Amino acid sequence: MRDYVDAVFHFKRDFTKLQLFEFSDVMTRSEFFFLGDIIRAQQTGQDLYTIGSLAEKSNISPAAISRTVKHLTQKGWLQRVSKDSDRRTVYLKVTDQGLKEWTQIKDKSAAYMADYLAEIKPEDLETFLRVGYQFIDRVNQNKKSL
Repeated sequence: MRDYVDAVFHFKRDFTKLQLFEFSDVMTRSEFFFLGDIIRAQQTGQDLYTIGSLAEKSNISPAAISRTVKHLTQKGWLQRVSKDSDRRTVYLKVTDQGLKEWTQIKDKSAAYMADYLAEIKPEDLETFLRVGYQFIDRVNQNKKSL
């Protein structure tokens, strides 16, 4: 089992280092993933994110999230909103401009990714994703039970 554990650690390290495409000067990698989380929540009808919920989900400190929110708000890609029912809680919402910038980079990255994935058999990709998500689900189940 130890060999598998080492192999998974090395795979994660190597996969994380991959630069599948170049980010533009417009948006950093962390901003891209940060906005993506909020956009997916908005598109699925989930409640808007707060700084605290984003910090918990991403395992990043609220202070670091606050700095990113400040930068994204200054760029006009994110806005802080509150509900009439609870004005004390500030939620985060991606603006139309933020969605446009994010979508352009997402489309570019999808094109690069498709080129790389075209060389791999579909059944191998399905296995990779199935096993990868089994692992992720298992880790998340263990986190909840702690």
